[in-house]
Amino acid sequence: MPGISLDNPSGRSAFRMAQAIDVMHVDECLKAALGLLKATYTATPHGGGWHHRLADPKPAATATAIALTAFHEQQVGFANFDAGLSFLRASQVTSDDPLQDGGWWTETQARVPLMEATGWVARFLGHARLHHAEGGPDVGRALSWLINNQNDDGGWGSHRGCRSRVWLTCLGLRALNCLHPRHKAVADGVNWLLRQQDEGNFGWSANAGEQTTVPHTSFVLLTLSEINATWRDQRLLRAYSWLCENVDPTIIDGSIESYHVSPYPNSRNDDRDRDQGWDQVIYHHALPIALSALLRHPDGPPAGLVTRAANTIIRSQITEDDDRRFSGYWPGQYTSKQPTLWSTWPCMQALLDLKRVPLLRAGDITTWSREAVVVQRGSARDRSPAAILRAHHRKVVLRSRLTRHWPSGLVVVSVGAGGLAVGLGGLGMKEFALSLIFPFLLFVVEQRRRNGRKNREAKGRPGRRQREAV
Repeated sequence: MPGISLDNPSGRSAFRMAQAIDVMHVDECLKAALGLLKATYTATPHGGGWHHRLADPKPAATATAIALTAFHEQQVGFANFDAGLSFLRASQVTSDDPLQDGGWWTETQARVPLMEATGWVARFLGHARLHHAEGGPDVGRALSWLINNQNDDGGWGSHRGCRSRVWLTCLGLRALNCLHPRHKAVADGVNWLLRQQDEGNFGWSANAGEQTTVPHTSFVLLTLSEINATWRDQRLLRAYSWLCENVDPTIIDGSIESYHVSPYPNSRNDDRDRDQGWDQVIYHHALPIALSALLRHPDGPPAGLVTRAANTIIRSQITEDDDRRFSGYWPGQYTSKQPTLWSTWPCMQALLDLKRVPLLRAGDITTWSREAVVVQRGSARDRSPAAILRAHHRKVVLRSRLTRHWPSGLVVVSVGAGGLAVGLGGLGMKEFALSLIFPFLLFVVEQRRRNGRKNREAKGRPGRRQREAV
């Protein structure tokens, strides 16, 4: 598998730099992921594609659309691209029912078109401008499915008549924005999303009134930024503030959204569950979706969060035990430890967004040289680049020392405070000795952990962060 060695000294130093992102590592992660997709493609009599569990040889529409999106967004040629389009065309539903015609189904419920699949496929077709691709799906019928299945309240559920959900409405809006951005359904969907915003913290949840989550807030902000990149009001800024305060940039957290899907109105489907419906599950991975949203922050990406999040994603791509190279996938907390698109694609998308982030904004000053380009924000026009870099360096060094030496500092503070208390007569020697047990235990545990990590690195074995994604 192509990739760079994690034992490379320059690689380790890049990972440890608090405010640096090595684009070489970003490219290697993406290259390895595309290599994995090429290796897991499966041909069928009607074309070919992927399953969301990449080791499964049975292609599905959603996974195929996502994998083809990965090749399109990186502008990398793929020999079986047209075969993938043929598979999507063969799996598009044809029906006399306008609510079903033109959509795609998930493997959960055979031949019943749902937003969970149609949203992804339709967005890919619109984003890749495949409206008239020879041998491809009927984009016009896909657009009609999206419009016909919008609920009267402006949101989308799995299909018309199902309860509108935040995540599925975002899927519908992202697809519709690529196919027909000026359609009234887009404005109605945006208004529905805004009505679901929490009035207290300005974030979003799976459904209004439930606990606000990082994945849903991130996905809404990402969706709204795609529809209107210049949108900047207090409601959005407060939502971004909530996201910055609640996202953990050190872990690719995962969650499950599960809900019941009711049958289509007047459905003629002969499935045994048509009268009861079925349960649907969606996997969410918080950090990569949050990174994609934060890169679109109206006031500019928050540097510290973005850098730590990006380096966490880079570190978390699984490495092969034999040569410790990037293997191309990220395992999910709730998905299989085997390669799966539901955990891999969000990380790929976040790294692609990182490479496309616009560095220049109105009021900025740029200094160009052969070796470097320095972008000075307009808010710091009155300061010299040297002064900005010195202040930044002091913050990085201070944070690094606090992170590395906090056990020693805790022991020193405990000894000093306890000694002062003994000298003033407020604490006896026995109590003083007992008060030092916990700080010394923390110090010993931390030292053993560091020594163990150094021994693993010396023996050439990957550390825990390289072995686990979450």
